[in-house]
Amino acid sequence: MGFNKGEWSELYTFLYLLEKPNLLVVDENLEVIEENIFEILEIVLGKKRYEIVDDKILKRVKNKKVEDYYEIKNIVTNHPI
Repeated sequence: MGFNKGEWSELYTFLYLLEKPNLLVVDENLEVIEENIFEILEIVLGKKRYEIVDDKILKRVKNKKVEDYYEIKNIVTNHPI
C-alpha cells in the first residue's frame, strides 16, 4: 500500500514542525516580519494530539491521558529538512 502526495506532505510537515516549531511570517514580497512568529505548541493528527514540550513530544488521546513520551531527536535526524 503506497501513500499519495498529500499523505507524504502531511508526514513531511509533521517532522518539519517537530524540528522547527517556530514559523516565521512573511509579507507579500516574502520579506520576514520579525515581530510575528508562530510557535507551534501542539500538532493534531486525526484523533491524536501531540504537544511539543522542550525536546520531547507528549502524545495524548481524546481523554487527555498521556500515552507516552517520545524524544524528538529520535524521530527527526540531524540533517536539515
